[in-house]
Amino acid sequence: MQMYRANTVVPTPPSKNSITVFGNGSIQVEPELSKVTIGIVTEDDNLTTAQSENAAIQQRVRDSLIRSGIENKDIQTVDYTIYPKYDYIDNKQVFNGYEVTHMLTVQVNNIQQTGSIVDTATQSGANRITSIEFDVINRNVYYQQALQIALQDALQKAITLANTLQINLNQIPTKILEIPPTTNPVPLAKYNVTAVNASSTNIEAGQLIIEAKLEVRFQY
Repeated sequence: MQMYRANTVVPTPPSKNSITVFGNGSIQVEPELSKVTIGIVTEDDNLTTAQSENAAIQQRVRDSLIRSGIENKDIQTVDYTIYPKYDYIDNKQVFNGYEVTHMLTVQVNNIQQTGSIVDTATQSGANRITSIEFDVINRNVYYQQALQIALQDALQKAITLANTLQINLNQIPTKILEIPPTTNPVPLAKYNVTAVNASSTNIEAGQLIIEAKLEVRFQY
């Protein structure tokens, strides 16, 4: 007796349409700490002399910052460069010594102390202040709040679109993509050291905005 197996056709489930929206969330907070980038620049015809002078000033600046309450772990070298300098005289390149630059970042955990730290550094020999950035101690806590706002923003946008199009939206997302922040805390402008030395430096921290952005997909 022959047995025949019937071919079973599995029906293809109906395709799901989707809406993709972007959600934005932000939290405005008061900064709790600052990061000051300072530099020591020395010049001399002799490279060893320029380096030695730079090292001596750097140590003096570091010591003065520590005496002001900055911990050693909060002082970090971020750049060290040596450049030969040249002048052009009668279309000829003439050697004019060396320039040595040592850049440091200083984390100031007491934000009210930022101005006095700038003064301390410059009075101890630092001759370049390139930026001051503000931040909070636990940024992730505020970022999580911004993420919640971003998700609610995305959902509200999807609901608005669905109501406009008169479609039945499934409010459970099928995809959530976190979009990394594209910028860091915005630094202040460069400071003129002569002006800094003239009087006490007053630094205004203002407000810090922590942002989150999501790409969210919903089906209908």
